Amino acid sequence: AGAAWPDWNHERPERHVPPGGATVLVVEDSAFFREQVVKIMESEGYRTLAAPDGREAWQIIEQRADEVALVVTDIEMPRLDGLQLTRKIRAGQRTAALPVVMLTSLAGEDDMERCRAAGATAYCIKLDRDQLLATVQELLARGPRTEPAAEGESGLNELSRRLRAEAEPAGTGLTTIGETK
Repeated sequence: AGAAWPDWNHERPERHVPPGGATVLVVEDSAFFREQVVKIMESEGYRTLAAPDGREAWQIIEQRADEVALVVTDIEMPRLDGLQLTRKIRAGQRTAALPVVMLTSLAGEDDMERCRAAGATAYCIKLDRDQLLATVQELLARGPRTEPAAEGESGLNELSRRLRAEAEPAGTGLTTIGETK
């Protein structure tokens, strides 16, 4: 990704949005990024709720759990960070199946593993608008989780492989041990 949202106005393929739009809770301490993510979600037909940190997000979830279809959260935030919020969501009887997308600029393997361990459903790089929209659409199409995602089903492994593949020189045919291409 670049230093700003890439391709702000480029043509995008049509995306399916559930009738009436699903409600996405956006949790981000940066007012700028929170506003950008809300605009992106709303431009695609989703309804949004927003919170500046995990503590406020958890209050919204407790009050409106039946309305929130998916959470998009930053990792690093004051008061209650995205990892702590995700653990609370997974521990809640009414919220354990709620999809949680980590939206962050942290892209290291250890960051993805921390998200996986906390129970994140997917992991998106903060400045990749199309990846975020595709992830949200896919998760909402699947419906709520009925059990914790297996390691290979979390979306985190796919991102990890893609990041490694993008870092490889083109045409080298290199693979990571234990993976197949």
